[in-house]
Amino acid sequence: MSLKDGKAIRNSVQTSEKVSVNFQLEVKDSGGHSLVPRKDNSIYHLAAGLARLSRFDFPLHLNDTTRAYFETIAQFENDNTAADIRAVLTDKPDPAALARLSANPSYNAQFRTTCVATMLQGGHAVNALP
Repeated sequence: MSLKDGKAIRNSVQTSEKVSVNFQLEVKDSGGHSLVPRKDNSIYHLAAGLARLSRFDFPLHLNDTTRAYFETIAQFENDNTAADIRAVLTDKPDPAALARLSANPSYNAQFRTTCVATMLQGGHAVNALP
């Protein structure tokens, strides 16, 4: 339940839940020693891929439930946020409004499929290139 000025304004109910899918990325190369480093080592390759992933957004996808949620929630938001929500709910969603709203992790997760790196493991010694 959410409150505004001490009054209940909503009681959220789920009609579904996101499903988790896990992927494991593995990078291999010939390795080496840290005294003779190479610019193309596997950690840098993996880091570059993760950096690309961090900048990627899946497209906006609203189902009937999320559309109804945002139509309703707009009335409880401040004027700027409400205007952005309404601009996203149109037939041609405003990319700038979507970007502003997506800065809110909760809204972003409701607007689209999300993908995030959660674990990292690498190397076998502090002085060896994996």
